[in-house]
Amino acid sequence: MQLDVSSMAIACSTLATLVALILFAARRSYEPDIHASLTIWATALLFVVISSAPFAWSLAASLPVIIVGNSSLVMGYTGFAMALRRFMARPLPLVVYLIPLLVVVAGTIFFSTVIPSYSLRVALVIVFLLVLQATLVRPIFHSLRRGGEVGQRVVALSFLASIVALLVRLGWEWRPAATNGLWLADVDIVGVHMLLIWATPVVASIGFLLMCNERLMRATRHLAETDALTGIFGRRAILEQSEYAMISARRNGRSMSVLMIDADHFKRVNDDHGHDAGDAVLVELVRRLCNALRNQDVIGRVGGEEFLALLPGADQQAALEIAERLLEVMRASPIRHDAVIVPMTLSIGVAALEQQDVNLDALIRRADAALYAAKDAGRNRVALAR
Repeated sequence: MQLDVSSMAIACSTLATLVALILFAARRSYEPDIHASLTIWATALLFVVISSAPFAWSLAASLPVIIVGNSSLVMGYTGFAMALRRFMARPLPLVVYLIPLLVVVAGTIFFSTVIPSYSLRVALVIVFLLVLQATLVRPIFHSLRRGGEVGQRVVALSFLASIVALLVRLGWEWRPAATNGLWLADVDIVGVHMLLIWATPVVASIGFLLMCNERLMRATRHLAETDALTGIFGRRAILEQSEYAMISARRNGRSMSVLMIDADHFKRVNDDHGHDAGDAVLVELVRRLCNALRNQDVIGRVGGEEFLALLPGADQQAALEIAERLLEVMRASPIRHDAVIVPMTLSIGVAALEQQDVNLDALIRRADAALYAAKDAGRNRVALAR
């Protein structure tokens, strides 16, 4: 069955043009780095549209038409590789992208005039398209494993399908004469190849736009979960982590504890030295706490100078030991900021998960009550929840 290449070219070029216009319009919603990658990708789509023009308009296969068609196709796929590798922060030197274009233009002229050969001309373009698509797929190939991002998977699978089509077309052009009677002889290999070459970028563009949205969502989620000053979890995120840990501990019959931590007399730091110094003290305080906690422990900021530490697998005794270690870390040396020296101590309330804790709020309330008991007893100490 023969495919109507002209109709395919018209349909694919129309769709690719519309998608390119959508990408140009959508890029305004993104940060500069994503904006630049979308611009390159959308421009590359237009080069693919140009490469299909000779087929859409049934132009004669003159040398200028062949050069424009081949070079535009290579430029389009070069643009996809540039855009994706820029997006993934794995760019290549510009010369690496220019080499395929220059070789294809020179080779097209050579195999059209000096040694006229349609098969060699096709093989030249296919080889460089294979190289470009392999360069494009490599940074996102890991997405095909379990748990990979949807956008990266769409892009990777789209270009992998194109690679398969290119290899089949290359084999077809150089097939032995004895294979002409095979069932593939009834398949329009050239037509299928051209369809995939033009349609793949359209499908991949949907995947690339998904990649941009997924990155934007990750950044938004990170801002929502992270305390801007200290870089640790914010209140909502640490409470969510604690909720999940509590459910897991209940299900698996494991221990779990939480620490409510308060920086003693922190208001004096802001009053005496200013908020810049106060911020610097908090950052250093968090750094010391994170270094003193275990690898599996999680800490978050739940108030101005108040923190919640989640200790998975820690029973009451282990939690007390960890809390005492935090106290010692802060007692060991004052915090210095420029010429300011700030002795800083902590008050810590410890609560281990018990049957009476019907939910996370109950556990945290007990830890909070223990914290206030430590503060009432003179601060710079640990108190155990009842």
